[in-house]
Amino acid sequence: RPVRLSDVTRLLTVARQFEAQPIAMVATSFWTNVKARPYLATAFVLLTLALALSYRLFIRRITALSGSLSGSNAMRLWPTIQGVCYTICAALPVWLALTAISWLLGHYAEPESTESSFANAVGVTALVFLPLEILRQLIRPHGIATAHFGWPQLVIKPLGQAVRRFGWIGLTLVFLATFLLLERYVHREISALARIVFATLMIFIASTLWKLLGLKSGVVAGLEATQPDSLLAKLTWIWRPLLIATPIFLAGLSLSGYAYAAGQLTISLYQTIWLAVAASVLQGIAERWLLVSKRRIALRQLKEQVAIKEQAEASGAKAENLDVNQMKLSAIDQQTHRLINAFVIIVLFFGLIWIWGPVLPALSFLDSIVLWQETAPDGTIVSTVALSNVLIALPTLLITFVLVRNTPGLLEALILQRLPLDNAARYAMNTLISYIFAFCGVIVVAGTLGLRWSSVQWLAAGLSVGLGFGLQEVVANFVCGLIVLFEQPIRVGDVVTIDTVTGIVSRIRMRATTVTTYDRQEFVIPNKDLITGRVINWTLSDSVNRSLVRVGVAYGTDTRRVGALLKEICHQTPHILKEPAPIITFDEFGDSTLNFAVRFYLASLDNRFATVNELHNAIAERFAEENIEIAFPQMDVHMKSDSLDIPPN
Repeated sequence: RPVRLSDVTRLLTVARQFEAQPIAMVATSFWTNVKARPYLATAFVLLTLALALSYRLFIRRITALSGSLSGSNAMRLWPTIQGVCYTICAALPVWLALTAISWLLGHYAEPESTESSFANAVGVTALVFLPLEILRQLIRPHGIATAHFGWPQLVIKPLGQAVRRFGWIGLTLVFLATFLLLERYVHREISALARIVFATLMIFIASTLWKLLGLKSGVVAGLEATQPDSLLAKLTWIWRPLLIATPIFLAGLSLSGYAYAAGQLTISLYQTIWLAVAASVLQGIAERWLLVSKRRIALRQLKEQVAIKEQAEASGAKAENLDVNQMKLSAIDQQTHRLINAFVIIVLFFGLIWIWGPVLPALSFLDSIVLWQETAPDGTIVSTVALSNVLIALPTLLITFVLVRNTPGLLEALILQRLPLDNAARYAMNTLISYIFAFCGVIVVAGTLGLRWSSVQWLAAGLSVGLGFGLQEVVANFVCGLIVLFEQPIRVGDVVTIDTVTGIVSRIRMRATTVTTYDRQEFVIPNKDLITGRVINWTLSDSVNRSLVRVGVAYGTDTRRVGALLKEICHQTPHILKEPAPIITFDEFGDSTLNFAVRFYLASLDNRFATVNELHNAIAERFAEENIEIAFPQMDVHMKSDSLDIPPN
């Protein structure tokens, strides 16, 4: 029944009667159980003492690991894993002592006795204390949350205040509320007192959440300051008041006479809060792994660039402008961040379903809302699609979209960087895996909604006719795109010429390939044209290419001297390879010039225009120093005056 005013007036009398119970009974029962299991009790004591004496060692190791996140440790995730383990170990001594007291006291206690209620209350207090202590150790100065996870002070400071506040007052109320709620089955007269203490605990939790989730100086303020565009920050107006109002609702529920329901819902609320904390820690570890992986990828890319530059310099080319086609770190970072956030949201979603599902059986009514049914020719029902199927299909579709969009960055950071694959092969693998995820997601969603081959085969037959006429070019482009990815006649980063368009392949998509010209124009070319048409790939098997510069000198010039000067100029010009060596030829006797051809090789097409420009300038300057005339077309006009009759005046 609900708590009445008369119950409140009798609380003092009930409390005095309850205090009259011999507290020594609990101590006597505990000592009896210790003597009954001396070895187990000794093991508990020794283990607790060992952890307590090692507490300072754990703290020193956590501080040392936080200060060593540079040098070789910047490329490793293991220090973070060690720090988390040391943090958990530092939180164990008090929890282990409380758990030992609860077990030794309650193992031999009679059911529904004061000893059993006391033991269970201590056990519940230990369960509440452990995650609180782990969180306190995480956010300590130089702790894991600050040094490894990068949590801002706007979040850590209110968290620390809330943990300290709840550690002194909240745990006391947890013990009293649990003990009284259990003891009321033995002493009915304390039922009102138990519910009032429980309501006090809920109001205290609501006030703690109010300060913790403050809009100006709480976790919400830190979240909006550090991640203003995140989904969690945008939905603050929904989850913040809901989370604060839930304990107040439970307090009212308990005072109204529904103490058992309020207790079960409180357990679910407690699990929800720590699910959010665990998801934050998991996200912190994932973010740290992402940072380590990004540094490894940057180091690998730097080594690739250095290797190619050394190879180019060994061939005689200047190395400043050489580049390697690689997946940009910013793209990997953005994609993996989105995937980590999506993974955390998915974990929270299914965790909330697991926590609140048993206490919300009303959701089972969704199975009774039938949207459509599939029937056989004889009238029997083959499959039924209810509203619950749609609610399952929508998250599945969302997960598929997130995976297809963000898989490349995760694969690059997690797997592909460890495999001996070039960049084009990694790009092709990323694209194909994205296609596989999309196909599997569509199949799962279709199966959830009751769409099977037997029910859509006539539709597929009709679509095949439409594909044969209207969409044949689209299908051809898709198939040709798969051929391009598998056969790799064209890869991302290759320099190609298609008809009159020359540029770098920047993207290979399902329908078309994008080629970016040197004027920064993007040409979208259907994949079918790449397979059936003629394409010049300048870098398919070798990026070395040859260029040509023509020079004409005046008649009478020493041609052997010109050839020697041109060869000397080529050897002095940056980017021109020494092997294959430049070729200088005296091509022809022109109308006004002696024509020479300079054929030279470059390591890549990136320096083609700059090298030709440098070579032209060097030839002009050197020929001017050597007094060699660079001839130009001339025409001599001879006039015969004796054949013309010109008047004297």
